[in-house]
Amino acid sequence: AHAQVALMVRRLEQRLVEATSTEGDWRYAMFRSPRTLLQPLEATGAALFHDGEVLTTGEVPSTPELRALLDFVKQQPHGEEPYACSALGKAEPTLEGLTPLASGVLAVRLSSTRPDYLMWFRKEQLLTVTWAGDPAKPMVANNPMELSPRRSFAAWSELVRGTALPWSGSELALARAIGASLIDIIVQVNAVRLLIAEHQLSKVRGTVGSSNEAVIVTDGYQRTLFANDAFLRLSGRTREALPDLAAVAGLFTQPQAAQRVFDALVSDGQPWRGEFEMAGTRPTPLSVRAEVVPARDGSVLGFILMFDDLTESKRALRAREHLEASLSQAAPSLAAFGSGSRENDELVSAILASASLAAMDIADGNMAPTVAPMLEELEVSTRRATTLYGRIRGFTQR
Repeated sequence: AHAQVALMVRRLEQRLVEATSTEGDWRYAMFRSPRTLLQPLEATGAALFHDGEVLTTGEVPSTPELRALLDFVKQQPHGEEPYACSALGKAEPTLEGLTPLASGVLAVRLSSTRPDYLMWFRKEQLLTVTWAGDPAKPMVANNPMELSPRRSFAAWSELVRGTALPWSGSELALARAIGASLIDIIVQVNAVRLLIAEHQLSKVRGTVGSSNEAVIVTDGYQRTLFANDAFLRLSGRTREALPDLAAVAGLFTQPQAAQRVFDALVSDGQPWRGEFEMAGTRPTPLSVRAEVVPARDGSVLGFILMFDDLTESKRALRAREHLEASLSQAAPSLAAFGSGSRENDELVSAILASASLAAMDIADGNMAPTVAPMLEELEVSTRRATTLYGRIRGFTQR
């Protein structure tokens, strides 16, 4: 049994570690070859309870039934591990419905702090038991010197249900050894995952940290986990000065409103879009996007806040509005210059249309830092064209 365990564990360890480094999860690799897990213990099914999930192979009860079985096994004394029984319905009558597929249960615990178990199952196996007489038949006489049906040598056959083949001593030792070895494998696999996570975290930190978009990452309790360089430049603060979202809310001209938005992220669990102004000599308008990151259990894992400086876009918007107002004011005067001539009317329309189209191209060109100056220059050019056209019309009318 020890030699069998040693060989099986070496193969299992290599397969699980490789699966972790390539696929990121060892559990699925463990159940990829059912024979490797079931055959050594002559089991008909197996289930792994790990991190709140249930993975199975072979013939097993349904997931709700397995969770009910897990609750029962957790209540058993841990001093006599692994837990083993061959008649689950007799050990726990509420689980009698599991006996067709899991009459025999062998369970090893994989963690001292979490309800992680590996269980093997054996299906119900009908047994024919031969008694020296019917054990349920009443005695006829109490005189030991007289013959009676209970003391005769007539055989009585009985069909026994709700049982499985008992787990042998060597199988218990094998399960115990597999459990102990699997605990070591889990530690090694988690160490590999930690190394991979650290490598990935370093790369992600570098990517987010060098982003031009200002970003803050917090946990579910609004504690700051990471603030990238762009946000530090935008806020003029250090990472140490921004321990949580309350400190971030204090950066804005309306800190209480910002804090209410941050608190709503926790209570509502919904993303938010809006605008804030960062306090300063000249308040900086910001576009704010707040994303809620849920955990697998439905709780909030954390929040991601992204900030865009709207200074240039706001300036560009004002420049475009000012240009449109200038064009509206210039239209009557240009039309007056062109009155009385169809050609002059077309020329007036061309000047206005060209200026309007140029404004649209500039505004939609995705060149935020240069949009406002270009629109301002376009306005100056339009005014210059207006003045020049007026002078030309003045000369021609003399």
